[in-house]
Amino acid sequence: MSDISLEFDSRKNIDINILNHEIISRPWGFYKTSLLTPFYQSKILCINPGQAISLQSHNHREEHWVNIKGSGRVVVDDDENKFLQGDYVHIPKKSKHRLINDSKKEKLIVNEVQLGESFDEADIVRYQDNYGRN
Repeated sequence: MSDISLEFDSRKNIDINILNHEIISRPWGFYKTSLLTPFYQSKILCINPGQAISLQSHNHREEHWVNIKGSGRVVVDDDENKFLQGDYVHIPKKSKHRLINDSKKEKLIVNEVQLGESFDEADIVRYQDNYGRN
């Protein structure tokens, strides 16, 4: 780790020991937490071709998505738009949202930054899910 990162961590009281290095499998692909603090979480999401995360909302956090690689569609409340490499979208608390990889061959890689009071997976309210999860 560079001196800049250590200096940033100590100034912001970020405990670098809380980094989660596990890859968490999901029916649509996987996610990996890159940083978890009391005030934000950063994840990499990988959505496999033809797959989608559930239509969901969160009561205790907002999310910011940046498309790193691939293309797909993003749903936020009643709006659905193409989501191309380099695109950015903000999902306010309590907004229904979904990522869809409509490619037949390429994975959709997204950086997700969560801000709020809770980053617990129990804060997911699902409205529609392709994999039968509640």
